[in-house]
Amino acid sequence: MKIELKENGGLPAHILWTLAIVAGISVANLHYNQPLLNLMRDDLGVSEFQTNLIAMITQVGYALELLFIIPLGDLYQRKVIILTNFSLLIFSLLAIGLAPNIYIVWAASLVTGVCSIIPQIFVPIAS
Repeated sequence: MKIELKENGGLPAHILWTLAIVAGISVANLHYNQPLLNLMRDDLGVSEFQTNLIAMITQVGYALELLFIIPLGDLYQRKVIILTNFSLLIFSLLAIGLAPNIYIVWAASLVTGVCSIIPQIFVPIAS
């Protein structure tokens, strides 16, 4: 389905709502784990320090993507970057939910942080 956009007419409301919802969902993944850290600690049987690293590793992943992936928006189609990010995000969130140990949670948290950059890619598309 193709929509003809008018010059200086802005985005149609349904596209703007879709962008807002997708951006909110993807960036919220950076913070979903913080209220659940005590439950994760109990389930995984690890120390408080190890579970606190989950939130930090997620934020480090976010910083890494800001530094390394965002510049790729000038080299590759943004649609490909967004679809790849969402695919990886789905798998990383499933891995966190099904993880039998803290190491898998750490790795998947890093990938989750890396894949939560979608709003920064939407801004040039919307403009």
